Amino acid sequence: MSESLTTRLNLLSKQIQTHFYNFNYLDSGFIANPSKRIIKIFHDFADIQEHDKQEKWLKEFFIEFFKFLFQDSLPSNVTVDDLSKLIEALIKVSATTKQLVMRTFVSAAAAYPKLNDERFTRLCSNLNCLHSELFKFSWASKNFISTSQNTYYKHILKREKYQIRKYNILSESSIGFAQYATLIYSIYYDADRSNKISFYSYQLHFIMGKYSLDQFKCLSIFLEISKFFIMTEYEFLIAFLKQTDFWPSLSSGISDCTKYKYLNKGGNITASRAVIEYLRLNPNDTDYLDMVCILIRSGFINFSSIWDNLDLSNDKIKAYLDNLDKELEEKSMKGVDNPLAMAAALTDDDDEESANNNSHKSKENNDKSVELERENELKLENDKMQKLNKEKKFLEDTKILFLERLLINGCIVPSMTILGRWKSLIYSKDVLPLLLGRVFDTMLNPIYKAMYLSNTTPDLVSSLRRTTFDAGILSHKPNLLISKKTANPFQLNDMQTTFSFYYPEWSQQLEQIDSIETLFNLSHKYLTVIGPSLGKCPQLISKLCRIGICNINSSADEEKLKIVDNWVNYVRKFILPAIPLLDLNSLVTSDIYELMSFFPFERRYYMYHEMINRTSKDILLVKVYFNKAERETKTILKALSTDTLERDARKLATLISTNPLATLLPTVRQIENYDKVSELVIFTAKYFNRFAYDALQYVLLLHLTQVRPTIQSDGINEVFWVQRLVSFISGLAKNCPDMDLTNIIVYITKTLHQGNVTATSLLRELIITVGGIRDLHEINTKSLIMLNSGEPLQKVARSLIYDTRDKNVGVAQKLVSDFVHQKSISEIIILLYNLNLNSNTENSHYKILSSKCDQMNTLLWSFIELVRFSLSEPEFKENILPFEILLSDYNIPTQWVFHIWRDSFQNVIDLNNITENSTFDNITFRGVNFSKLPKDLFLIFWTLILYDIQFNKEFYDDTKKRLSVELKEAVRTKKKAELSKKIKDLLVAGIAHQQTFNKVSTLLSEKGIMWKSALNDEAIKIFLQYCLIPRVIFSPSDALFGAYFIFLTFDNDTITDIFDILINSDIIRSLLFSSTPLESGNLGIFFSHCIKRLETIRSKKQLTDTYAVVLFKWYTSLTNQIIYLISEKSYMSVRNGIEFMKHFSKVFPIIDTHIILVINALNENLSVEEREDIKLPTNALLGHLSARLKHSLPLQDFRPLNADELIEKEKYENELEEIKKYETHLSNKKKEENLRNQIQLRKKKRQDDLDKTSLPTGPSTNRNSEHHQWPLQKVLRHMDDAVYFLKENNIKRAMDVITDDSAIDKINELRRQRTDVNHFREALSAIFIQYFSSLVQYQTMSEYKKRISNLRESIHFVSNEPDSKQADLYSDDASLRPTKKVSRYNSDTSRILDSAKHSYNDRHNEHSGEEFHNKESRYRDEHHDTRYNPPNRKSDGATPSRFANISSSNRSSGSHENVKPDRRVSNQYKDSNKSHINGDNDKSTTQINNVKNRSYNNDNDGKNINDTNNHRGQHTRTYEKPKSRPASLPSQPNFRDNFGNNSNSSNQNNNTTSSDKYPRKHEASRNTNDMRDEKRFKRNDGGWSSGRNDYNRNNSNSNSTNNGNSNNSNKGNSYNKNNDRDEKNYRYHSDQNTNYNNSRRDIQSKLPQAPKGPKGTRNNNNRQPSSRYQR
Repeated sequence: MSESLTTRLNLLSKQIQTHFYNFNYLDSGFIANPSKRIIKIFHDFADIQEHDKQEKWLKEFFIEFFKFLFQDSLPSNVTVDDLSKLIEALIKVSATTKQLVMRTFVSAAAAYPKLNDERFTRLCSNLNCLHSELFKFSWASKNFISTSQNTYYKHILKREKYQIRKYNILSESSIGFAQYATLIYSIYYDADRSNKISFYSYQLHFIMGKYSLDQFKCLSIFLEISKFFIMTEYEFLIAFLKQTDFWPSLSSGISDCTKYKYLNKGGNITASRAVIEYLRLNPNDTDYLDMVCILIRSGFINFSSIWDNLDLSNDKIKAYLDNLDKELEEKSMKGVDNPLAMAAALTDDDDEESANNNSHKSKENNDKSVELERENELKLENDKMQKLNKEKKFLEDTKILFLERLLINGCIVPSMTILGRWKSLIYSKDVLPLLLGRVFDTMLNPIYKAMYLSNTTPDLVSSLRRTTFDAGILSHKPNLLISKKTANPFQLNDMQTTFSFYYPEWSQQLEQIDSIETLFNLSHKYLTVIGPSLGKCPQLISKLCRIGICNINSSADEEKLKIVDNWVNYVRKFILPAIPLLDLNSLVTSDIYELMSFFPFERRYYMYHEMINRTSKDILLVKVYFNKAERETKTILKALSTDTLERDARKLATLISTNPLATLLPTVRQIENYDKVSELVIFTAKYFNRFAYDALQYVLLLHLTQVRPTIQSDGINEVFWVQRLVSFISGLAKNCPDMDLTNIIVYITKTLHQGNVTATSLLRELIITVGGIRDLHEINTKSLIMLNSGEPLQKVARSLIYDTRDKNVGVAQKLVSDFVHQKSISEIIILLYNLNLNSNTENSHYKILSSKCDQMNTLLWSFIELVRFSLSEPEFKENILPFEILLSDYNIPTQWVFHIWRDSFQNVIDLNNITENSTFDNITFRGVNFSKLPKDLFLIFWTLILYDIQFNKEFYDDTKKRLSVELKEAVRTKKKAELSKKIKDLLVAGIAHQQTFNKVSTLLSEKGIMWKSALNDEAIKIFLQYCLIPRVIFSPSDALFGAYFIFLTFDNDTITDIFDILINSDIIRSLLFSSTPLESGNLGIFFSHCIKRLETIRSKKQLTDTYAVVLFKWYTSLTNQIIYLISEKSYMSVRNGIEFMKHFSKVFPIIDTHIILVINALNENLSVEEREDIKLPTNALLGHLSARLKHSLPLQDFRPLNADELIEKEKYENELEEIKKYETHLSNKKKEENLRNQIQLRKKKRQDDLDKTSLPTGPSTNRNSEHHQWPLQKVLRHMDDAVYFLKENNIKRAMDVITDDSAIDKINELRRQRTDVNHFREALSAIFIQYFSSLVQYQTMSEYKKRISNLRESIHFVSNEPDSKQADLYSDDASLRPTKKVSRYNSDTSRILDSAKHSYNDRHNEHSGEEFHNKESRYRDEHHDTRYNPPNRKSDGATPSRFANISSSNRSSGSHENVKPDRRVSNQYKDSNKSHINGDNDKSTTQINNVKNRSYNNDNDGKNINDTNNHRGQHTRTYEKPKSRPASLPSQPNFRDNFGNNSNSSNQNNNTTSSDKYPRKHEASRNTNDMRDEKRFKRNDGGWSSGRNDYNRNNSNSNSTNNGNSNNSNKGNSYNKNNDRDEKNYRYHSDQNTNYNNSRRDIQSKLPQAPKGPKGTRNNNNRQPSSRYQR
């Protein structure tokens, strides 16, 4: 019962062959006798008179007539002629019914699709009377029409005025079209529609014929309705069309879209017209386009008839693509040009005067520029919008959308035709390369499945089961998925919904790739069209790479090379250019490199080179994304820091791993330019993939091999880019185990043949960073001995000197394995030694040559250490050339050959029979005469190591104690086990070491006795030349070895002979001159240890006087040689002598006279030395020797003095005393002469200045006499301060910001009024805003608007109530004044300094004319010229902010040249005082600093002045006349102030002398209620001077020491003459103040007098201010 009931009934109905129909007119009687029955029918119709009944009768008759006609076969006695006679009889009934009969005949005939039936054609041919109607309305006319009939038909049409009644508008036949559309919907909603295609086709034509519907319109309606069902019923659509007359006939042909030549042939043209008409009205209907694509694939319409008739013309496509190429070219150049090239010059905002002169013009120009800028911005924005609209219109055009749907639905040949013609069209829209890649991906599936996917891999048959908990029972149920169809081929699945493409047959016409050859051929066809846009198809790229890997792996060895070459070309042409377009997909690049790893690195590097230098510049799309990746990398690198490293590291690593060639170039350039970037990138490199590492190695080699300077101008140090680059490479090798350095190792090996400095630097950094090898220079003796002890002590010592080889074992072995793989270890050893030899032959300064030699020796030693530590003994012997070959064939010196192989000799050579060992057979040691020197002495000396001849048990015991303490404190079992093992190993190593030492010491003692007889002077010289000295200068450990060996092997006599020849032969001087600094240091270590041993023996009284004399001779000889060295002018002698003494000075010289001689030699050399690298170590050595001089031995303590020596000693001391006295006398005389000359010069200068002085005409009475606009930053600062004080409800301090008297008067008047608080705040706000608005030119600036808003907000904190605390501040009663917390901001000192600043600014300094005016504005901006210091702004130290620069500059220079006066001085006042101000400059600066010192040096005595900080709240604000000066110096102030020990005492006397010769410039117009200006004047010697503070501009005394008794300032004018510095200050200031006071009264008598009031009060003000300077 699986089949439906309807289906079964249809099947049964088809089986019934007999069709039963009851004929009423053409019944059996008609069949029996047609002629008789025709007459009866004729009469029946003629009897009907009503028109309606006639029409009804005719319809029923003709329906029965055509059923009879279209039977399978007519009755035997009925013919078509009989039927023709019947129709003719009906036509002849009457003239009125003729037209009705013919029209009904044609209409009934249209209801049957078999109009091409032969019987019907013959019937129509016989009925000539019906031809007119048939030609008009029936398709059957085409079957019997002839030429004459055609002519007749045209005449009929002409007669009927070409009016054919075919309805093509819905309103013309609404019923007909409604039934037609309803039938179509019924068809699609019929579940059994596939089995009723013929029936529905018949019904469709029946309605069209019944209502005379236009065929074009009907087809359009059919297609328009069918689009809604295309996703599910596309198969039914094609099958149904094939059953209709719409389907193309055989004559027109069916279109074939799989072949290019048939794209414009075949198909239904009417359908094409219908499609074009619909698409013009509905351009973006994707469902309709999908249906059109399916119709094209089926052949119903041809492609060209649609594409060529769409609106978008070829010219528009070409124009758009040309414009697109230009835009891409602009994008590719974005960020390439230097942004500073277009930068405009900066304006000088500090030039106020120039700005004021051009303010009006500048304002107009700025307004125009702002307006022009806005117009340009609007224009650019409009252009951008128009550009976007054009782009959107093009991409949404029907033609582009049609191309997209063609690719989606598998119309490949039409799509490739379009893309082949318009090559740039593929990257005009992002989805196009994806769709073409989808096509190629589908074609690739057969070979991909065959080569990569396993055939045994089972397919997923069901979804994962979901776990549920129902009714307390845990159960697993299938996860039901909903399957839906979609027209989007890239639709992703949802949680429980799977999407599938609605048209799975889209790929049936695609070619299948089943072989590598086919793959290569079709790739050229399809991937060439995609181009670099293949990068947008990452899945396809991964498939191609996997196929290539499988192909290479499965190929035979003899074919592999050819196959690899094919894939090299394939990757180079198709895959590599697509990498820049990958969107942060490092997995794909990993697949790419997995394929590229089969290529030789030469081919890979060639591809990288081509990509960087050609492809990224020639292919436009690659260029765009290449530069985009480079810009993104630069952006991330700029923001990369230690704070953002965790967040941005993976982002940068992903970007680099995706597109390494584009991103690593700027990254490495950034590393070369900046120090800190290297560490950040190394951390980021941990997340690189293999492709990034390979490209990084190429980029690093690219930078290493660039031709550019590698050495700085000093000839020693590398340039910074080399240092940073080698540091980065070594960091990569250490921290990134996946980083491959193979080719960098090859680069090092090959460039060492050329002596490349970069290669040596890189090798050195790799050894230090990766191997963790630390050289032994600058290491103390204890560490050296521990390094040559047992393995546990070696590890401890290495940790102390930061030798990390034990921690870096893994990475070090990997590095050495790279050298082993290249078989270059021995080669590098030989190359490094030869480079050392070559460096000594260069024509350079000795300093450069010696430094290079030390560097190369250290590098070679470190490399050997790395190799010996990283390789096992068998591996070491396998990779290092044998002993005899290195010595004989490659001329490697003895010390280096033994250093390389010494560890390998330890266990295989018997020291007792060393001369018989086969290792040294047939080996010639050049220059050594074994006939004079015992060979076993030579071999044993070079074979033993420091470990063998020294043992210090204390080091083992100390280490054991430390480990035991750690063991006791350990808690974890694992830690305890580790410490226990370390202690055990330490004990074992100590025992082994002691046994070895005992064994070797016994051997050497025995051998020493044997060698004693053979060691004559000549043998000792050979021993020194070929054994001791070469090994001592080799390394610090070997230097210690030489000392230990001598004292362990030989007795005192032999040791005396050795040192006698070594020291007294005077070879140390020559040896040090020809040595390098490190070799000199090694000699110092050797002699230091030897002298230390000798002094130990001497101090224990184990030497006789004779030996003491010998020692003294040695020490004297050593001292003479050292003095000779450091006294020479040769750079090598001096530097090596100092380097030698750096180690030797710890124990030598011993005797005080020797130390003094060396010190004198150093001082003498230092006095004429100009080389900084000599002066610095010389000073250090001097300090060290001077410290040792205190504990040195007199000669008499070292050995007894004879009588002559005692006499000479006494004589020498007397001469020294006389010389000292004479030098002191000369020094004092010289100082006195210098002081006298200075005093005379200053007197002459003061007199010249006084002669040039002139009196002023008076200060300006208007504060706004020079009112002009200020720089914006200055206005903003003043506004911020005003806001602060207003928020504190301190209107008085806020008024200090204002320099306009009229604005101040308005505020004072407003405060007197008792108005509403809101009215008060509004008026106050308006005054401040009006004032600040007058100071700026552009009031539309955002910063200015922000300050105005803050000002309005701060006004709400202000009240119009009087501030009692502020009013009481000037009360006579001290008890009424509030006691505020003393600080640097709210103390009276700030007001003192404030008043002092104004008083100082009212005068002028020595600068005059234009220089004064040009520096005014800069001083005001730099020193923040405000008359207050807000609490939230801290100044430097204790100095208020606006005096910080004055004080600091005067403290350093003692002058006032950098101090600039207040610019609020009238021009008249300036001009009148230009010549007069010069005489007062030396005092004002000191006065300012004296006030500062008095205010903040609170630790002084303070008995002579009422310091404001110490007597807060106790001032009686009265001004007293100063006391008269002491009689002893009537015209001078107290000069102890200038050089005494107390700065406050200095301030006192300076302040008692008035230095203000002019009144305050605003005093004449001062408002009595303006509380901003305190009492500034007091009577002094008949003139008015500033009572607030007085200044002395000599700053040299304000910084004098604060120690001593400050009371001395009132005890006369005596001073300490023993102090030369004080004497100098005394004379200078005496002269200065004497000149000042002599001219002071004459000038004051000419000054305008201020109005007098009560003593200590101001005019019109009854408050009596307190005096800040009471005597």
